[in-house]
Amino acid sequence: MAVPEKMKKNRDLLVGLPKDFRRLLRAARRGAALRVHIDIAELERFGERLDRAVSRLTIGMITAAFIIGTSIMMSVSGGTEYLGMTILASFGFAMATLGGVWVLVSIWRGRR
Repeated sequence: MAVPEKMKKNRDLLVGLPKDFRRLLRAARRGAALRVHIDIAELERFGERLDRAVSRLTIGMITAAFIIGTSIMMSVSGGTEYLGMTILASFGFAMATLGGVWVLVSIWRGRR
């Protein structure tokens, strides 16, 4: 009766396993590095999406800080004024507007 090819491969693998394990242990005792390479395409895509989300969150937080800081600056009198607001407060509102528009456009483009 002939032994199927798959069974031969499995038998050879099991017979060689103790020798391979001994080699691995010797290399570990010598301090040789063991390298494992894992390439997962899905993980890379997840990393890209996470990076975009963190960028949006960061810009959103900076925009919120501009809005809060500018609002505080508007309540303080003094400084050079333009259209009833200090120039620094105007700059803060402009930056907050740009940041908000960037976040909205980024979210809108990301959903397509």
